Amino acid sequence: MKVLFPVVIAGIFISSILSSCIEPKQDPQAGFQDQWKKDTTAIGAHLRSANITALTDATGVRFVIDSLAVGFPPRTTSTVSFKYTGKFLSGTVFDQGNINNALVSGFIDGFKIALSLLPKGSKGRFYIPSGYAYGTSGSGAIPANANLILRLSSPMSLLLKLKSRNWHLIRLPLMPTLHKIQFLPFVIKAVCDM
Repeated sequence: MKVLFPVVIAGIFISSILSSCIEPKQDPQAGFQDQWKKDTTAIGAHLRSANITALTDATGVRFVIDSLAVGFPPRTTSTVSFKYTGKFLSGTVFDQGNINNALVSGFIDGFKIALSLLPKGSKGRFYIPSGYAYGTSGSGAIPANANLILRLSSPMSLLLKLKSRNWHLIRLPLMPTLHKIQFLPFVIKAVCDM
């Protein structure tokens, strides 16, 4: 019994020392929510300073549609082609180019969200929080927790052919609905007689 008591005390002492070295588990959502607040605040400040009026989609991504074409946006199983420019909020371009015949499902979440708002033939700017971009890991020239601006334009798919070879643009206004803003196509390319 006398030998057992010091062993028990030593065991308690060692386990208390070891347990003090273990960090308590943190809720991973808490870190994401904190970063989300920082990201959306930074994007909001950027938009205000540049005097840009942007809409917000259900995911929280801010966007400006520069021209909206007739048609439906692609699905995650669709194959898409488009031109893009990727920038940081500072305005520094980190990448640009053309994507040809790529599956929507293969892109980062920010691209998927942007493409889901953009029918073929449309142009838009999307302000992507880091959680929908490359998150805490970053990628190549993109640092961790970087907010991105994506400028996308896709080739026109629907053309109305009438009698002539002269092309004109017809613009229709944006139309709000009861629950959220939906866009009526407001750019139609048509062949018209002159």
